[in-house]
Amino acid sequence: MQRNLDLMARILRHVAEESTTAGTRVGIPANMGGASREEVHFHMRMGVDEGLFEYLPSPSLPRYGVNITGLTWEGYNVLDKLEQGQPL
Repeated sequence: MQRNLDLMARILRHVAEESTTAGTRVGIPANMGGASREEVHFHMRMGVDEGLFEYLPSPSLPRYGVNITGLTWEGYNVLDKLEQGQPL
């Protein structure tokens, strides 16, 4: 599977818009923007690995193992760059 920056930007934007309280899980649609569930999960895992998301561990979610709760400072920086068309 390949990295899709448009999909990553949609996921980051969704998390930024939906996060309200620290520690509250943000629901992410499994078919965001027409992407498959596997593509969304792949990009969420990459975002976690790169430190873009705040998260809580969740062993009950075997696919990526975390509950996304918000964006980190770096997550907001990446979102800003993607929305402004700047290189990462």
